Amino acid sequence: MFINHIAYEIKCSRADLFGDRKYPSYWPYCNSFYFAVPNGLVTRAEMEQFAPQCGFIQVTGNGQRMQIVRQPVRMNTAGIEQSIYHHVLMWRVTPIARL
Repeated sequence: MFINHIAYEIKCSRADLFGDRKYPSYWPYCNSFYFAVPNGLVTRAEMEQFAPQCGFIQVTGNGQRMQIVRQPVRMNTAGIEQSIYHHVLMWRVTPIARL
């Protein structure tokens, strides 16, 4: 059975998008990588130049719809261990004291 691991990174400003270069470190853990950006934040030419292997999703209209404006290059990655899933899902969870 094949599981398609898709990663998304949300960017709200041009400075955030173009200043952060750690996204390639996520590639071993996903088959596809997308940046989700506000409509008009980046041009198609900038998408291709900045991150040719990444897909882009733009939020349209009043923020209630999203549109894939560029498909990512599909990457072949190794399987992800269960412990990594647990870490990613729980890394920001604050434990609650037992009652």
